[in-house]
Amino acid sequence: AGLSKCVNDLSALAAAGRRLPVLTKIHYSTIDNARRRALITGTIRDIPSEFRKLISLEFVGCPYNGLNFGFCSLVESLRGSGARVMLRVDSNWPDFLAIERAGVQLVTMDALGEDIPERERMITFESCVARATNAKLEFAIWELGTRSLVIAAAAAGVRYLAGGAVAAEIPHLSYAVRFSTIDLYSR
Repeated sequence: AGLSKCVNDLSALAAAGRRLPVLTKIHYSTIDNARRRALITGTIRDIPSEFRKLISLEFVGCPYNGLNFGFCSLVESLRGSGARVMLRVDSNWPDFLAIERAGVQLVTMDALGEDIPERERMITFESCVARATNAKLEFAIWELGTRSLVIAAAAAGVRYLAGGAVAAEIPHLSYAVRFSTIDLYSR
C-alpha cells in the first residue's frame, strides 16, 4: 500500500510539474519472502528513471538479526535502480557496520520510540551518530518534539530532522521546506 501511494504521489507531482523527494516506509515483515521482494523491485523499476532517484524507502521493524541474504539482495537491487534505502534502528542496535555492509545508505531513528528522559536521548543521539559516521552512514531522526531535541540532534551531526518542533506536519503533497537551526527561534 505504501509503495503504490508513493507511485501515485510521484505521478501527481509530475502532473503538477513539481519534483519532490518521497519517503515510503516498508515494514520488514512484508519483505520476508522472495515474491514480495520481487514485487517491490518490479514496482520501482516501472517508475521512470528520472523519478526513481526521488524515492527513499525506509525499512522499519527489522530485527537485530534481520540483515540476511534476502534483505541484502533487495537493498542491492533497489540501490541499482536509484532509490535510496534507509533502515530504522533503535539506540540499542548492535552493529552499524553490518548495516553499511548490507548496502543501506542511511539509518533513521524515531525520537518518540526512545522511552527515556530527554537528557539521555541527547546523549543517545551523539552516540548513534558517532557509530553511524564510523560506518560511513548518514543519520536521520524523526518525531523531534521539542526545540532542545532538535538542537541536540543538529549538534550531534544528524543530517535529516523531522517532527513537530521542526515544522508542522503537512497532510498532503506540498513543497519542500528548508530548515536551519536559526528557524527554531523565528516561530
